Amino acid sequence: FLKKLSDTFHMLEDLEDEASLHHVNSIMKALIMLNDPAILETLFHDDAMLDTIGMLEYDASFPEKQNHREILKSQICFKEVVPIERKDILSKIHQTFKISYIKDTILPIVLDDATFGTLSSIILFSNIDILQALSSDPEFMGRLFERMKEAERTSAEWKN
Repeated sequence: FLKKLSDTFHMLEDLEDEASLHHVNSIMKALIMLNDPAILETLFHDDAMLDTIGMLEYDASFPEKQNHREILKSQICFKEVVPIERKDILSKIHQTFKISYIKDTILPIVLDDATFGTLSSIILFSNIDILQALSSDPEFMGRLFERMKEAERTSAEWKN
């Protein structure tokens, strides 16, 4: 179902069919509001995340389309103090940020308490996984503390 919804979404975007895109937005909101962990996991998977965000851009309650995908691609800058070598951890960091963006920026008004709590829990457990993975990597921690010792506390580098 979700693959067909994604294909339909792309087709409607190509056709610039605003009315149908508003319906797709309603369907995506309803899927999120079902608060089903399996559905949320699928919607927030790396392969589906940008489509999920894209479908949420066409909210009929706004006078014009929101450009969340463009904001995430061009205006949000990920900074690493120390390069993260593990691609799975890097992917989880980006995924967690996007879920937070959905929860805090795209859907804060429409989320019920249960769905808000579920999204908050997903974010919390993802952050725990990330921190455990990074803290168990002695090379990463060594590079991080070395970098902190080198930076002057009054420099712009320290503030970033």
